[in-house]
Amino acid sequence: MSGDLAIHAEHLGKRYRLRQQGGMGGLVDGLGRRLRRLAGDDAAAPPSHFWALDDVSLDIRKGEVVGIVGHNGAGKSTLLKVLTRITNPTRGSARVWGRVGMLLEVGTGFHADLSGRENVFMNGAILGMTQAEIRRKYDDIVAFAELEDFMDLAIRHYSNGMCLRLALSVAVHLDAEVIFLDEIWAVGDLAFQTKSWRRIEELTGSDRTFVIVAHNLDTIERLCGRCLLMDHGRLTMDGKPADVIARYRDEVQSRAGRLVTGGAPSLRVTEARLDTQEVHAGDSLDIRLVVEADSAGEATAALSVRDDTGRTVAAGAGADHQRWTALAVEPGRNRLRCTLPACFAADRTYSLVVELRTVQGLAAVSELPFTVIGRDLVLMDAAGNELPVPAVPVAWRRDGEQ
Repeated sequence: MSGDLAIHAEHLGKRYRLRQQGGMGGLVDGLGRRLRRLAGDDAAAPPSHFWALDDVSLDIRKGEVVGIVGHNGAGKSTLLKVLTRITNPTRGSARVWGRVGMLLEVGTGFHADLSGRENVFMNGAILGMTQAEIRRKYDDIVAFAELEDFMDLAIRHYSNGMCLRLALSVAVHLDAEVIFLDEIWAVGDLAFQTKSWRRIEELTGSDRTFVIVAHNLDTIERLCGRCLLMDHGRLTMDGKPADVIARYRDEVQSRAGRLVTGGAPSLRVTEARLDTQEVHAGDSLDIRLVVEADSAGEATAALSVRDDTGRTVAAGAGADHQRWTALAVEPGRNRLRCTLPACFAADRTYSLVVELRTVQGLAAVSELPFTVIGRDLVLMDAAGNELPVPAVPVAWRRDGEQ
């Protein structure tokens, strides 16, 4: 039945229950829902579930390298978890032919109470390899992960980075035929990331099948021959990487203009945008706002940055080291601009949160997504080995010049 297929998914759906408030709050909410149902007002009840995957069907052939892109929460990682049987679909079915290797999140596929060495042999056994086959590859796995001194230590004592390095090394060295990778450029330092991508580029020339979730669009375009676009749990486009990425960038630009307005009728933000959605580490982000004011006055603005998990990782501070900056506004249209350095971890997606308020209250909040792209130089160390290092922007001038 499979023929040359590596992966087949048909009408996949994954539904999660939204956490309900416990204690007395949960009791009150439950009574409220019952009363609304008795009154025939089901529409007023808040949703209790959401679909992380919604009717996703796809076929991936053996030897294909397929990238998956989409905004945070689009369902990319959930799809990988269903395909690798970490979680079961609520509806639909999926099948994968061949030995599966994966790097999805910290600890996936590892037993915390076993040592690194024991986990390597356990993963090989799960793939159907013999002890002799695993032993032949063991030294290469350990050397690649750079964990020679820690293999007899229980995984529970590893840092997140150590777990991820070992998991990636296992995924790309053992005899997996279908490999799932989720945001692997967050693994290790720059030198390890460079080594990892070289290894993956070598493997993509073999008969192995790769499914790669990524925010780094340049990487997807370089490695993949096919790309999928996901949006709110649905597969919305399947095609050549250049075409899919172009559409995704258009959608990101469209979302960047969406504003949440507050309760300050004298001030309205009609446009909020970044000059680019992809910025190199060390460069600056350029934010532009168009604000309509009914009368002259003062507004205050603040910026913060959230990572792809929703955690706030930075907040803007003005010259007085205060979060909120006072801005004079004139009647009619006001054009505001702000810059901040992209001093965040590379190869990740973030959201820039712009808030504007007046004495009357919040005027607007806008979330502008952007991706920080790594930029490095390859130097030579004393032994003649390549040494990738971050490229930091510098400006030279004669002393005394402005």
